[in-house]
Amino acid sequence: MSTYLILLIDDDPVSNKFNSMIIQRNHPNIEIIALTGAMEAIQYLKDLTRKPDLIFLDLNMPVMNGWDFMEEYHKLNLNIEIMIITSSEDPKDMDKAENYNEIKGYVVKPISKVALSTIFDRFSG
Repeated sequence: MSTYLILLIDDDPVSNKFNSMIIQRNHPNIEIIALTGAMEAIQYLKDLTRKPDLIFLDLNMPVMNGWDFMEEYHKLNLNIEIMIITSSEDPKDMDKAENYNEIKGYVVKPISKVALSTIFDRFSG
């Protein structure tokens, strides 16, 4: 049986490292691919060799932000569920996230063990 795969998309390498560590510490059977740019993530998804089970997406990134990523992601028709993991507490961002069927949750960084458990309980049940 293959492991569960998460694609982390965050321009901050420290956030990627922290999120990877907390995920693997609490869910060691999960494989993580961490990318530091939305454009890089779109290219990864276009060249897909293994489809992620879940995408963790930051919103505030240079060049291509999370919303730009979502527009490009829609063109790929991949049907992967997405969790927003961001520093943005802006109600406009939270409301906008509800307009996307693929976005299944919105977590403000740093991700906590409790938030992570809630996410994985939802996806394992």
